Amino acid sequence: MKIERIEEYDERFEKDIIDQHGAYVINDETYAFQVLDRDTCRVTFSNRNDLNEAIEEYRFFGGHISCFVDQNGKILKEYDKVSFFDMKLEDIYVSQFYVSEEKIKRLLPYVKEFLIPVAKIDGKMVSLDGHTRMKIAQLKGISHVNCYYEEAGDYAKDFMEEAQQRGIFHVYDMPLLSKEEYEEKWHRFCDDFFEQRKAL
Repeated sequence: MKIERIEEYDERFEKDIIDQHGAYVINDETYAFQVLDRDTCRVTFSNRNDLNEAIEEYRFFGGHISCFVDQNGKILKEYDKVSFFDMKLEDIYVSQFYVSEEKIKRLLPYVKEFLIPVAKIDGKMVSLDGHTRMKIAQLKGISHVNCYYEEAGDYAKDFMEEAQQRGIFHVYDMPLLSKEEYEEKWHRFCDDFFEQRKAL
């Protein structure tokens, strides 16, 4: 089964759905996720067959969403709600090296809350995702964000350690890159990293 998250503009989805990383295609069927609040997401889909797989894929990036509803508000799937806690940006270590200027521009109009998944690794609180949102918070002069715990993938420690070897500890250290630079540097690093792991 091939699951694709649509990042570029596609006539099958509304622009705001793509900008908020809510557009997915599975076996040529579309699944559009629209966040309603910190717990709830509306799902519009062309075929229900792979709905569970689409929701699971979406939750990989949006683990704080615990309730998925259809266009009529009927519950499609529910999970246990996550607990949020406040953290200073300066106390969160990062597992990414760069932030895309283009992603910031696309996400900026939609960010109402700064919800960041974190895990404790080697005694440090490390962000597993949400680096663009943290950068937006920093640029807006916001010093605290809402965090929730998630289980770290086995690569998260490697990414954090690599970031620190590059002198990148917190979001304040993360440089902004153009779309082209971001794709060249960050995507290439990720592709090379996981290719090397496959070879082991």
